[in-house]
Amino acid sequence: MHERAPDVVQLFSALREGLGRDGILSMDLTLATYWAAGHMPVYEPRTLLNPYNFMALGFGLPAAIGAKIAQPEKRVVAMCGDGGLLFTAQELATMVQYEVPVCVVLLNNDCYGAIERHQDRRYDGRVVDARLTNPDFVRLAEAFGVRAQRLESTQGLGAAIRAAVDGAAPALIEVRSDGLTAPF
Repeated sequence: MHERAPDVVQLFSALREGLGRDGILSMDLTLATYWAAGHMPVYEPRTLLNPYNFMALGFGLPAAIGAKIAQPEKRVVAMCGDGGLLFTAQELATMVQYEVPVCVVLLNNDCYGAIERHQDRRYDGRVVDARLTNPDFVRLAEAFGVRAQRLESTQGLGAAIRAAVDGAAPALIEVRSDGLTAPF
């Protein structure tokens, strides 16, 4: 087991708690994505939308919006990294404009974590342009009209997701994810 597995297990337990057995989780490429296959319980077909490659940055939020429109009775969460969300953050406005109640769980570590990890290992600790200067994501979401909150850890994330997905409005929950690393 990797040294960060307990953080990852807690994250996916919280996601499953918030989604219920048949909720849909759409993912961007984040460090946690690498762990999803082994730690995210999936009980129903087509409830884990996991693109799994570097070309997938920005996939999570638009895919979640599409999933929610296609299956409005389901709870839908988009799990995005901070870098990936910046590719499609304007879709927060789409959720508000078309009243699509998706919950975005934003894992924020202020970098393209998987890219940083690859560079670090491949180039003997030299990392270029993987660190990000991010906006205040809570304020950004609120500027679009999305309810938003920030958690410093995954503690309480399940309940926060449940409250967000049971609501009838778009929501964003930012979680610091400095403790998550890729399993490679």
